[in-house]
Amino acid sequence: MPSSPITDPVAQPDRLGELLDLLATVPDPRDPRGVRYRLSGMLAAAVSAVLTGARSFAAIGEWAADLSAEQLARLGLATSPEESTLRKLFARLDADALDGCSGPGYGPARRSSVAAG
Repeated sequence: MPSSPITDPVAQPDRLGELLDLLATVPDPRDPRGVRYRLSGMLAAAVSAVLTGARSFAAIGEWAADLSAEQLARLGLATSPEESTLRKLFARLDADALDGCSGPGYGPARRSSVAAG
């Protein structure tokens, strides 16, 4: 039995598409020439990790590393992003844009310790 009563969106395929669509509205701060991971997939992995109890970039990276190939594919990712990749992304991400992409059932995205660094 999981320690968290919250089920992450990756485990809810019917809700994952909605989450990915919402997160796709966040502007991508990365140079397109160096992009390896789909932004909405990385954000969905981070959101899911935080919903299941991750409270640091290391914990989010570990959570993402534990995803199966099938789960990664549902996020649009071929491999899991490293902790340093997530840290660099969140350092450059427009936190207000992330805050603004909340949807029904997800509640407002808040700048937590994860987004703040």
